[in-house]
Amino acid sequence: MTVQEGAAGLRARVVVGRGAFTLDVALDVAPGEVVGVLGPNGAGKSSLLAALAGLLPLRDGLVALDGEVLDDPAADWFVEPRHRPVGVVFQDYLLFRHLSVRDNVAFGLRARRLASRRDASATADAWLDRMDLSGFGPRRPATLSGGQAQRVALARALATGPRLLLLDEPLAALDATTRVDLRAFLRATLPATGAAVLVVTHDPTDAAGLADRLVILDAGAVAAAGRPADLAENPPTRYVAQLFGAAAPERR
Repeated sequence: MTVQEGAAGLRARVVVGRGAFTLDVALDVAPGEVVGVLGPNGAGKSSLLAALAGLLPLRDGLVALDGEVLDDPAADWFVEPRHRPVGVVFQDYLLFRHLSVRDNVAFGLRARRLASRRDASATADAWLDRMDLSGFGPRRPATLSGGQAQRVALARALATGPRLLLLDEPLAALDATTRVDLRAFLRATLPATGAAVLVVTHDPTDAAGLADRLVILDAGAVAAAGRPADLAENPPTRYVAQLFGAAAPERR
């Protein structure tokens, strides 16, 4: 099911409900663009990622990727998560402890029957090389540092060629030095994938260092959006001012 020919990237209006909470967010992300999503606890960040991944069906709205409709409740159309060209990197990585690093990266290709075992292993090794993890294929996840595990999780998500990549707090569990290094690595790597990328984070430094554009959620709605430098220089709300340590906007 297509919504618009030639509509590249993510085009979405996400309306979902959890109990008394309602999330209603419109969002566009171009191929190769990295958008950071920030907001206080309970703002709807996790619900947004879950809806885009297909883990939380829409109550209303539309999710389309490169013109292909993934979720449209009005048309009774829903693409199951396993059939979506979407990669997800969870905060705790969720690597399979009983599999080697190579088999972890190859898992999506094998599970979706996108490649033979030999081809999936070769693709996994190629992605490990790109993640500066050449030679790590035979190792087990328990032997990896936090930064290495994060890169393996990213390689696994990218190995299937997703058109949308969702990162949930990708740097939260890392020490300060590893965090700085991996932030720079992701900033150089993510746009080159050609995927539309959404990064959820609580940290404005991570958001500003990773994202081309920021979307600030509050109480289930978009409170502000724009380039990091613009939001830091002219914060539209008190919360955005607090994020960037800037002077709060004057009340009118």
